[in-house]
Amino acid sequence: MGIKQKQVLAMIKVSRTTLWRMIKSGEFPEPNRENKRVIFWTEEQLDTWEAGLKLVI
Repeated sequence: MGIKQKQVLAMIKVSRTTLWRMIKSGEFPEPNRENKRVIFWTEEQLDTWEAGLKLVI
């Protein structure tokens, strides 16, 4: 399984609302869905996102 929303929020230190705004605007990768209620991100998705941030800095 992947990294759950609660873990992602702790890692990137934003609120749930901010995370979903980032997803909607394309600033953060879309989550994967195990079913209608369970979402997660893969480590690869988060690593790619983080690498993209370092390119901007």
